[in-house]
Amino acid sequence: MRATDPHRPTVIGARAARHPTSRVPNRLVLDDRTAVAPSFDTLASVGLSTYRGCTHAQKRLVLHAYWSRRANESEQITRAAREYGPYALVMIGIITVELAIVSIALATDGDRWVWIAVMATAFSALATWWTEVCRRATTPRLPTVAHAVAASE
Repeated sequence: MRATDPHRPTVIGARAARHPTSRVPNRLVLDDRTAVAPSFDTLASVGLSTYRGCTHAQKRLVLHAYWSRRANESEQITRAAREYGPYALVMIGIITVELAIVSIALATDGDRWVWIAVMATAFSALATWWTEVCRRATTPRLPTVAHAVAASE
């Protein structure tokens, strides 16, 4: 295979070569096929399209509707709050895991500041629980069999 083969990774020693068409300085790639990656905005807008389409004032209403667990009269605000829920849960869950790792590391070293990390982890776990409560409140429920029987009578 020649070095210009598009299916062969371009690797020089232990370091990766900079892709020749990259506009970003110091952008290193291991494989020419992955030189053009999708932008974060493209990936994030898939799940948050309604939220991203809101104005700043509407985004404040979305956050208020989500965290207070109250439905808004606007369907756009309610739909954006439903989209926001899973992302909020994942982000707060990641923070909780990171704080737990820090707490464990401080506890194994016998550091005297471990109590601060443990309290922060406990608070983050409480925030994760509250985020899940808010997400469940904003997620529409599918009717159960009992509801379907009651509606048919």
